[in-house]
Amino acid sequence: MSLLTRRNFLGSVAAASGLVALRKVFGTNPPKNDSKPANTMLNGKKNDFFRILDTPGTRISGLTIDGDAQNQNERQVGGILVRADNCIIEDSEIFNCSGQGVYVQAGKNLKIRRCKIHNIWRQGIAFYGGTTNYSGTVIEENEILRTQYEAIQIGGHGIIVRGNHLYNSPFGGLYALTGSKNFEITRNLVEDGFGGFDLSWGETNARVGTALSRRKVSENVILRCVNGIGTAGNGTMLHDNTILDGGKGHQPTYTLLGVTMQVASSGAGYAVGDVLSFIGGETTWNPAKARVEQVDAQGGIVRLSIWYLGCYTKAPVNPIRLAGGTGSGGSAQISRWNQRLFVPNGIMIMDASYCAVTGNMSGNSSPENRTQKVGCLLVYTFDQPLKNTIVGNSFPMNLDYPVMGFSRGAYKSSVLTGNTIGMNAS
Repeated sequence: MSLLTRRNFLGSVAAASGLVALRKVFGTNPPKNDSKPANTMLNGKKNDFFRILDTPGTRISGLTIDGDAQNQNERQVGGILVRADNCIIEDSEIFNCSGQGVYVQAGKNLKIRRCKIHNIWRQGIAFYGGTTNYSGTVIEENEILRTQYEAIQIGGHGIIVRGNHLYNSPFGGLYALTGSKNFEITRNLVEDGFGGFDLSWGETNARVGTALSRRKVSENVILRCVNGIGTAGNGTMLHDNTILDGGKGHQPTYTLLGVTMQVASSGAGYAVGDVLSFIGGETTWNPAKARVEQVDAQGGIVRLSIWYLGCYTKAPVNPIRLAGGTGSGGSAQISRWNQRLFVPNGIMIMDASYCAVTGNMSGNSSPENRTQKVGCLLVYTFDQPLKNTIVGNSFPMNLDYPVMGFSRGAYKSSVLTGNTIGMNAS
């Protein structure tokens, strides 16, 4: 999601609850009973994962998980939950899960490598945020594609993400939760997502704060994403990255992020907990979904909540028919969708100070393609970005500017004041 619109809609833990799903789990260490996912408790809620790594040193190799997501339509069933140190997940395939492919609640020295994770309804790999210590954790040489949210979501501190191929995810390659620090992202390839790396704010309350984030982002290649690398954390180091053709092939999209939803028609026969799919519109993958939270004596819908954000190139028209569940005739009303507009750019520094941008290439790959508008964009939303160094980069053929400031919906060169900018080729 864009830094301009992102909200941590997952809350303090990843949402993953479920029922029986998997009949096919193979690996070097198969579970005693693979007919259903194992239950655990996170944040007071029952959650289902096909494998739970809660013993230090557990190693999984050659595992195949088919999450049977379509038959978990009213649940969120994740692939693997990690909550122990020194675990390894390698050479495995995880797909078709309605929850996260891998969710890491706790654990240092975790290795996730050479896995293929695809067709996941939420993130391919996700970490619990806050101040969790993940020191020694390495995510490397994985192929992650067609995740409905970001391919990877990191949090806490001490994570290395390197050598991965992330592509075709509607929300982008990688998102760092607010407060994430001391991480390294290097030598990854990201293609055809909404964003490449969205590194969020360095501290909570949507502010930069005063601490340096100790974030290093280097030698990555990001192609045809709307936004390449965006950071709102002080002290981010961005060097020797290549970002080309931002915005190519993209159009504005619509999600339920932060949207107010009302019942248009109550219908009858529904039960609390029914998950209903939206009918209509044009979606990039799965339709948006709503959960029935309250019904009347006839099973008519009284109140709905958002269960699944969806991502549409054309939003459904009100009243939106709802399919599924135990009843019929229900519909919803959306007063205004979250429209994800964009200024395609390669590098974005939002509110942050003391960042170093050196040796990067950020622009369009040829004169025929002029979709990327700005090579490096400094954005002033809460705090003016100051004392950043933007030197020794190449910003070829950007449509509007090689380097520019942005505030209150418009380009403003005054935002560049207080930063060191020079010796950049365009």
